[in-house]
Amino acid sequence: MSLLFSLASAAAAAISSPVAADPAAGAPPVAAVSPVKPAKEKRYCIAETAPGSHMTKKTCMTLNEWRAQGVDLSPK
Repeated sequence: MSLLFSLASAAAAAISSPVAADPAAGAPPVAAVSPVKPAKEKRYCIAETAPGSHMTKKTCMTLNEWRAQGVDLSPK
């Protein structure tokens, strides 16, 4: 029982030690590095229904992709 108490008190002392919590104590601080994601381009979707079908097909592309297909998406 005394061994368990001594291990618990040693662990508590190690956790509450100001040296372990001080980032300038020898180890450089670890910065959270997240990869930079490029900004997503806005996508424009067109829903089409094939003749004789009740199912719609949704096609989504960026403005430049629609222009490359020859589709004008400017408001009328």
